[in-house]
Amino acid sequence: MYTIFDLLEKFVKIQEFGYEFYIKLSDNEDMDNRLRILAKAFSKQEKRYILIYNQIKEESKKYNDVSVDFFVYDKSSQLIYQFFKMHGNQIPASLNEMMKIALNFEKDNLALILRVKGFFVQKEQDVNTDNYKILNNVIEEEKKHIKDLESYCKKYKL
Repeated sequence: MYTIFDLLEKFVKIQEFGYEFYIKLSDNEDMDNRLRILAKAFSKQEKRYILIYNQIKEESKKYNDVSVDFFVYDKSSQLIYQFFKMHGNQIPASLNEMMKIALNFEKDNLALILRVKGFFVQKEQDVNTDNYKILNNVIEEEKKHIKDLESYCKKYKL
């Protein structure tokens, strides 16, 4: 039987994927120093969200009804697999391009989580389930992540 924790673990993997991507960029000596510094800053931000997602997972253990229907898990896993295929092989040539990659990654991640949350709603009362509440927590954190990036763009005029 699958649980919401299985899906949360996949969401953590997405954050880890982002972290690894930025670490590789920051270690790439062929890249402009400014890009490497920005990649290092983004890797730290991804690391912070890995911790936040794991914290949500821990806090969610208080809920009772966390089972996930096989269909929901299967559809969600397919979307997550597609997400990984879409991201990862981009090499930014400028700071603006780096910001665009980062924002697209996080916005696509938010869209993914919203779609997964939609799989949990079959009838009106489903919005009161524990799984729905847990996913709302993840969504709120992902929105904060996007706001952080957008404010960074404004601050540095990127």
